[in-house]
Amino acid sequence: MKYNRLLGLGLKYLSKPFHIRSSSVAHSSSKRFHTEKRVYQFASRKKVLSIIGHTHRPLFESMSKVDSLKFEIERLCRKYPAAGDSKKQRIAELIQRHRSELNYVQRYEESAANRSSLYNANLVVPCMFNSGCVLGERGMTALEMSKGNIALVYWFDGSRGKKYLQDRTYTTKQLGESSYYRAVMKKDSLSYIFSRIRLLT
Repeated sequence: MKYNRLLGLGLKYLSKPFHIRSSSVAHSSSKRFHTEKRVYQFASRKKVLSIIGHTHRPLFESMSKVDSLKFEIERLCRKYPAAGDSKKQRIAELIQRHRSELNYVQRYEESAANRSSLYNANLVVPCMFNSGCVLGERGMTALEMSKGNIALVYWFDGSRGKKYLQDRTYTTKQLGESSYYRAVMKKDSLSYIFSRIRLLT
């Protein structure tokens, strides 16, 4: 406790110029994958919901960003044939946007995120949730539980990140008169999640 301030200053002004990197789980994709896999296996075996954080990869219902994007593209493709003409155009635009994001993630993010399933499971059990990291370059991700629901949310400064303000697939709310916003990236009922954990394990 006595040297916390000094340590903080040292890390801030010495580690970056000297390219000293942390060897924590957050900075190693293999450690991250190993940690997530162990937590997932434990949670699915015990039929419990596990919440973890600080690995810098948000997970909702045990699905990585790649898994979530593939799932959403498939859901929209199923919705498309029965939609009216005006809705078909909107669905096609959303599919294209998700495909672009999927291509970007697969091309530029770490290889562990690109595996077809993080856990080599035929059915992914929604037993693991990861808040990601508290602070990012443009905002922070968090898990929030309220009124029987769990949500993966992103708090951000609208002057620094416009993606969630322009994308109508997210529910975004401004914090008073400030430039700060809260975007709900994913949300589901805890009773539905617990039912799926019980039925799928």
